[in-house]
Amino acid sequence: MSEESPQLPEVGPWALDKLERLRKYLSAYTTILRKQNLRYVYIDALAGAGQSLLRGDAGARQVLEGSPRVALNIKHPFRHYVFIEKDRARATELRKLKEEYGSTRRVTVVEGGCGAYLLDLANKRKQLRGWRGVVFLDPFGMQVPWEILASLGGTGVFEVILNLPIGMAVQRLMPRQLVKLTAERRARLDGYFGDPGWFDVVYPEDNTLFGLERF
Repeated sequence: MSEESPQLPEVGPWALDKLERLRKYLSAYTTILRKQNLRYVYIDALAGAGQSLLRGDAGARQVLEGSPRVALNIKHPFRHYVFIEKDRARATELRKLKEEYGSTRRVTVVEGGCGAYLLDLANKRKQLRGWRGVVFLDPFGMQVPWEILASLGGTGVFEVILNLPIGMAVQRLMPRQLVKLTAERRARLDGYFGDPGWFDVVYPEDNTLFGLERF
């Protein structure tokens, strides 16, 4: 599609529940924070185009408002919104969203990957004084390593909401048989989870006739 009409991701009905949970959480968050002398920001780190296509019965699809619009439409808005998207066409759609809400919402659109932006933000401890925020991470794969989550959590400023891509990415790297787990896959999973502890959970030792073995 052209830059003006980006290809929208297709999602299943489960997305409705995810977005409703996000809406309720953000609504409660800003209702509480608005009574305190703090500035608060919502960061959608993998914002997409602000909408997606919802699969329905018999293959029918309808346009679904994405997390950026959900966040913008809560009753008590955040003081600042940051939408990050590396795809140029989708970032263009987010800028249109910024124009649409520009009179009532302070919106910044960052075109690029979220990793460097979030790590840089987490290192700005002095500038973050007096701020609170929510970072929403909804990846389609394993684009968010543990380093980013640990850095944001270490600030004491941000609450991080991560939609774990269990079926779409993580489980695909974990074969049922240990012999099929390559060193490359194991290294990727170590980086994603932050340490190798997942290995003993997924592939525990079993006491067999030949001693302790993993399968």
